[in-house]
Amino acid sequence: DFYTLPVGIRTVAVTESQFLINGKPFYFRGVNKHEDADIRGKGFDWPLLVKDFNLLRWLGANAFRTSHYPYAEEVLQLCDRYGIVVIDESPGVGIVLA
Repeated sequence: DFYTLPVGIRTVAVTESQFLINGKPFYFRGVNKHEDADIRGKGFDWPLLVKDFNLLRWLGANAFRTSHYPYAEEVLQLCDRYGIVVIDESPGVGIVLA
């Protein structure tokens, strides 16, 4: 059995005035995204995901923020393929603020 995992080495840095990815200035042009759909509800849906990514490309977006929970690994792999930066929310379960 083989499992292929594409890997790219990335650097991220923030200066006083710029956000840099791999040493190049990056300007976020993105959207917020939910995983649910009007017809199928919540759940992983390849055709809908492809449609959404085509819309992102049509908009000229280069980033999106997940909404309130981590997304499926396949979504993140598609982001890598299309060069989309993900601002991934993660749950704060068990965090105690003192």
